[in-house]
Amino acid sequence: MAISSKHHYIPQFFLNGFTNDQGEFYIYDKQRDQIKSKSFPPSTHFFEKDRNTIVMDGQADDTPEQLFGLFENREKVIVKFIQEQKGIPQLSMQQMVDLQIFLSNLFFRLPVLDSTFKRYMEDTSFPLRELKVKNRISGEAAPPELMEKLRMDPSFQRMYRPAIGSMVLLRSNSIEDHENWGFSLRSDSNNLLSDNPLIFDDLRTLDFFENSFVMPMTGRHKLIRVKKKISKTQLSPKFALMSEVLMIHQAKQFVCCASRAVLEQMVSASKVFDIELCRKAVFEELRQ
Repeated sequence: MAISSKHHYIPQFFLNGFTNDQGEFYIYDKQRDQIKSKSFPPSTHFFEKDRNTIVMDGQADDTPEQLFGLFENREKVIVKFIQEQKGIPQLSMQQMVDLQIFLSNLFFRLPVLDSTFKRYMEDTSFPLRELKVKNRISGEAAPPELMEKLRMDPSFQRMYRPAIGSMVLLRSNSIEDHENWGFSLRSDSNNLLSDNPLIFDDLRTLDFFENSFVMPMTGRHKLIRVKKKISKTQLSPKFALMSEVLMIHQAKQFVCCASRAVLEQMVSASKVFDIELCRKAVFEELRQ
């Protein structure tokens, strides 16, 4: 039976929100410092071959990719809702939870955060009690030493990765600060998106339940979380510029945009503005 090999670390249904009227976007390849000559559909970028493939009984298996797909079936509903909003999205409490599930799962799915995921798995204070492993014959629970061996097994880690985001969310108090989450809106549909889309305030704490952050959700909407009640939805041109430049600075390889002209402008700006200057400008405005 054939298995998949083209594994998107940013789901295609999310990428669809950053395309132009032709359903495509332009790509800046940061490693080559080059904007590609034509536009592309979401299926062509933001994936790694066999990223979620494991070997079981000597055979390649894409179960981790299938598990990500199961989560996507729920996540795409809230993402599509936001994509369809012409103004500021007004989310119900359940929709806010669904959005946080999507973000938490996306966070642990990104290649740039592989080392963060590995630290979670190596941290013995992060329990695996949510996972039940039993002997299929006797029904006895796996002993602690086996669970620790599983924790460090590369194939097990890939199997566990689709679920860790939801588990981290369940251990947080995220829903208690829903007033600290909001959206900003731009007049066109040209927000940039990179392969490292979460812009954090404090890089010492790469956890959006404990940190302030900005993240593009569509070509028009940016999601904002700060440690105060959000009242502003229209932010300054300086904020717009600096947040887009930050998106380029922290990208590992790819940045996309519906407009080639806007992408060219932001790439040029990224060669002028320092990354920490941009970060300071973005979060100082949000804290006002």
